[in-house]
Amino acid sequence: MRISLTQLARLVSVIIGCLAVLFVTQTAFVKIAGGQALLEASLKAIDVPQPGQIARYSYEIYFRPPPNGLEPADPYHMPYREIWPEKSVEESWVEIDQNGNTVRWRKQLRNGQGDLLQDLLFDGKNELDYDVAQGRAVKSVAEISPFRDDRVAFIQDYLKQSNITQRANKLPDGEATLSVYAKIEKMNQASAIAASSIEQALATLSRPFLADLQAVQRGNRIDFAPDTLLPLGEGEVVWDQAGHEQVVTYRRIAGVEIMAASTAAEQLFHVDVPAQAFEENLTLLQNAHFLSDLHEIASTVSYPLHGVNHRVNNFSLSAASLTVLNSDQAVPLFMQGIEFAANVGTAVQTIYTNTASGTISILEGPVDKISEALRHTMPTWTHADKSLLTLEGQPKTLWKLTGGASNEARFIVELGNTLLCVSSQDVDDEHVYVLLSALRLGL
Repeated sequence: MRISLTQLARLVSVIIGCLAVLFVTQTAFVKIAGGQALLEASLKAIDVPQPGQIARYSYEIYFRPPPNGLEPADPYHMPYREIWPEKSVEESWVEIDQNGNTVRWRKQLRNGQGDLLQDLLFDGKNELDYDVAQGRAVKSVAEISPFRDDRVAFIQDYLKQSNITQRANKLPDGEATLSVYAKIEKMNQASAIAASSIEQALATLSRPFLADLQAVQRGNRIDFAPDTLLPLGEGEVVWDQAGHEQVVTYRRIAGVEIMAASTAAEQLFHVDVPAQAFEENLTLLQNAHFLSDLHEIASTVSYPLHGVNHRVNNFSLSAASLTVLNSDQAVPLFMQGIEFAANVGTAVQTIYTNTASGTISILEGPVDKISEALRHTMPTWTHADKSLLTLEGQPKTLWKLTGGASNEARFIVELGNTLLCVSSQDVDDEHVYVLLSALRLGL
């Protein structure tokens, strides 16, 4: 088949045209592929809420928890899944006036089961922070500020960085994305030390948990949908010595909704807070009655007490205390841990000391109440060892709780319907065991 000069000219023209289109396409891709260009392109793709509207933002929040196997084995503490919830949900509403100012906003944080943990509100004059999980609320004066879309805000923050990089990537759930990185830096010495000690990170409840990763670098990353260039989420990442990247926090955009402001939206900006959540000096304690005589305490409580009325290994009873509440007010959540047990009437505290200034403190109360107090307690210990100790002529299960930032040791043992929570500092375990073995029911 022969091709005429005219046909050949047309073919060459088509080929040149295709190459020109390909060149333009490749040039555009290269521009978008640059980190700064991608950020700027995403800004243009965002539908920003306008004056007179209400914006609703939904996020799925991730914080890296400790790996399985690090939690102490005792059943007497707040579970790690509550201290380090892996996932939570954040939802916020922002009202924009005609001048482009944020005149009201509200933010709610829920756990993975949908339970409300925190409720925050700005009503145009005051900012309210209601910690639902702890039953505490704080109100402070705040000011109206210009509205700034969440997505626009963190993109602009990235644009301020001098060294940003981009690469094709995947979200934590495996979805394809384009990622832009910023603030990549070596872990400073303080961070490296904190991250290198697993026990210290557990005891100080570090969040996110990095101690087992041996991270040498950290940075921030923002992800975009490859097709729309809209932001998908933003988080913190670290790299180990082998260069492996690990996402340690992530804030994924679950949804954005733009609504017209209306009177129906008033309920969005109202939070019901119990009055006692604001009380700094709780009437609960103001009206309480404090007892320090052990015999008076024994006749007051509804359960039998254990005690030692003679010197054991130079340890003798030096103090006792019980708080009797004269109020029907419920004990707030933040005071339901074991550290407040003696202050809110949950337990009787007895303290034994010796001539060398050693101290052994015992909290004693009903098994159900003390166990509940311990389940509201974030553990300062990282190890739990189980053994048997003969008490009242019978072998009893004894838990020794150690580790963490202090040299305090705790011991927990159940005696019938009562539970003893013992703490000692700078005291040999043998002295604790001998004192416990000498405890007798009744005084």
